Amino acid sequence: MGKLRPITVRFAAAEKQRTEQNAAAAGLSISRFLAVTGSAAAQPIGSDERALYTQIIVELRRIGNNINQLAAAKNAARRGSGQAPEQSEIEQAGTEVQQLATAIRAKIKII
Repeated sequence: MGKLRPITVRFAAAEKQRTEQNAAAAGLSISRFLAVTGSAAAQPIGSDERALYTQIIVELRRIGNNINQLAAAKNAARRGSGQAPEQSEIEQAGTEVQQLATAIRAKIKII
């Protein structure tokens, strides 16, 4: 870590309060919280991470589109102008969402 150097930071009252709350929730002092979050935010995303995030966004859009189509089909069936989706199709969409959420948590290490 090297020699620690002081820094002065100015906050509006509400910003200071949120920062204190966030630091306490993280179990860190305000100084440590600012050092950790400030230095982490300054690190650019690598090409591998960017590709991963792009893939995640594409998959989320695909799954969202499938869910919208299922909802539209179900609504059309209620109005008598279409066929309701099979329960297995709805369950498959739910399974895909859960699998993607699990993969995202593993990649970005969220509990």
